[in-house]
Amino acid sequence: MTAGVGQPKRIEKLKHGFLQLAIVTFYLYVCFGAIIVYKAAVLKSYNIEFAPWGLGIVKALVVAKFIEVGELMHLEKRLPGMTLAWYLACKVAVFAALIVALSFLEEGVAAVLHGRTLLEGFSEFAQMGWLLILSESLLLCLILIPLLGLGAINDALPEGQLHRMFFGHR
Repeated sequence: MTAGVGQPKRIEKLKHGFLQLAIVTFYLYVCFGAIIVYKAAVLKSYNIEFAPWGLGIVKALVVAKFIEVGELMHLEKRLPGMTLAWYLACKVAVFAALIVALSFLEEGVAAVLHGRTLLEGFSEFAQMGWLLILSESLLLCLILIPLLGLGAINDALPEGQLHRMFFGHR
C-alpha cells in the first residue's frame, strides 16, 4: 500500500496543528497556574485550603481546544478597513465570552461529578457574584490579548515572517 501524494502534506499539517495546540496549552497552563497559585495564597491567608493543582492543565487543554475550534470556525471576521487593534479587541471579546460560557458549563459538570445536580452547579456559579465573574473575565482577556494578538499579527504578515522575526531564518 503506497501513501497518496498529499499524505506528507497532511502529516505536516497534523504535526503543525499538534504543535500549535501544545504551545497554546502550555501558555494557558502557565497563566492559569499563576492564577491558581495566587488564589491559593490569598485563601491560605484566611486559613482556607485551596489546591486544585490538576485543574489548571485540564482547563488549559479544554480552553486551547476551544480556541482551536473557534479559529477553525472563524468566529470573528476581520472586516475590510478594520484596524488590527479593533480586530483583536473583537476577537478577544468573542473568545472570552466563549470561555466564560465554558466555565459556566464546567461548574455544572463538576457538580454532577460530585453527586449534585446540574442546576446546583449553575446556581453556585451564579452565587460567585458579578464582581468575581467580572474579575475572572478581565484576567482572561489579559491572558488572551498576547496569545490572540500574536496570531493576528502573524496572519497579517507574510507567511513565516513572524517566526523569522522571533527566531531567525527557518
